[in-house]
Amino acid sequence: MGESRTEPYLRSQPASAGEPGLHAEPAAGASRTSRRQRSRMWWRAALLGLFVVLALAAVVSILRQPEAPVAPVLPQASAPQAEPGAPAGATARYPVAPEPAAAVPLDASDAAILAALAAVFGDATFDSYVARDSVIRRIVATIDNLPRATAPPAQWPVKPASGTLATEASDGRITLAANNSLRYAAYVRILESLDRDRFVAFYRRYYPVFQQAYRDLGFPEGRFNDRAVEAIDVLIATPSLPEPLALAQPKVFLQYEDRGVEALPAGQKLMLRIGASNAARVKAKLVEIRSAITDPAIAAGR
Repeated sequence: MGESRTEPYLRSQPASAGEPGLHAEPAAGASRTSRRQRSRMWWRAALLGLFVVLALAAVVSILRQPEAPVAPVLPQASAPQAEPGAPAGATARYPVAPEPAAAVPLDASDAAILAALAAVFGDATFDSYVARDSVIRRIVATIDNLPRATAPPAQWPVKPASGTLATEASDGRITLAANNSLRYAAYVRILESLDRDRFVAFYRRYYPVFQQAYRDLGFPEGRFNDRAVEAIDVLIATPSLPEPLALAQPKVFLQYEDRGVEALPAGQKLMLRIGASNAARVKAKLVEIRSAITDPAIAAGR
């Protein structure tokens, strides 16, 4: 039987020049304790961030169950349409009509957004997991980064999880431990508690704030919902791989042994790390969210 242990986080594939989120190697004189502390903070934040991002992002394109892969029939994309409030000439593949202006101005403070999210998830423990500042900015930045090679931990929208990455070592071979997935079960359960109708109402109400945050990120002509669709499509397309996943440690940090796996987008590597069972449950919930967020009624404001 292999020896169980915990290791530093799996290193992300280096990003292209100019892309945010690169992680420098630790200095030669850095202590092993410091390296472990940084690595724990990275993956605690990253995996929790994935949970919230999946809930707030828009859609999915493929559902693959580990036991019997199935590709659901998806609606054909319609021609891009003008989205209410969009810049002149801008179109959206997946338009979202914000709610009509209310008598009371929209409160986009962190406190108001956190309260609204807590109502969406309907879980008494939700509040203890979420970062308290710049909530929507963190969500938007993380969604934008998931299809990239790296997703900077400083931008994740939730607090660190407990524990560290669990691995097993046997005959000189390191693998991701089966019980590693237990660390994320609580967050998957909270995701499953998301109320579909409340989510749609929240997303419509705060969509102008999401869109403005996306513009502020450096995409003045971009549509946030379209980017969210792209990011979630990447996550749902995560390949189903035989477990346990083999790891390698060429230097200080662990990474996936298979170079093809290590080269996957950051979001897909996170999905692999939460385990096949958790990933299947997350994908199933996203199918439900897709049916709501791509409903023509939401684009028409009905």
